[in-house]
Amino acid sequence: MTGLHLVTADDSPAAPDAVAAVAAGEPAGGRTATRASAAAIGLLLPNMRKDPSLRTDAGRMLLQMLSAHSIGDEAKWIRLARSVPGHRADMLAQAARRCADHWLRFANELETRRM
Repeated sequence: MTGLHLVTADDSPAAPDAVAAVAAGEPAGGRTATRASAAAIGLLLPNMRKDPSLRTDAGRMLLQMLSAHSIGDEAKWIRLARSVPGHRADMLAQAARRCADHWLRFANELETRRM
């Protein structure tokens, strides 16, 4: 597999200030959109599970999906990619991009709602 590089918590560890900004729903470093590292998300998910406003069917589903997709260790992603049989690589790549597109649209919707 050539050209595979995933940005993970290992590439950009979460500074405590960035974790606090994400927890507060504020942009970090003056940016309009915050990009939390996988480590920061891993720290925030347990707290979000305790939030009564997210104890709805939709909230539980969202937190479950985020937990399932927050593999922050680059080695795990590479191991997953290498485990895919060659004859399934193109279809799974398309499916992964489709999921990524949905998550990006979801993030954009949340960010525009916040403004």
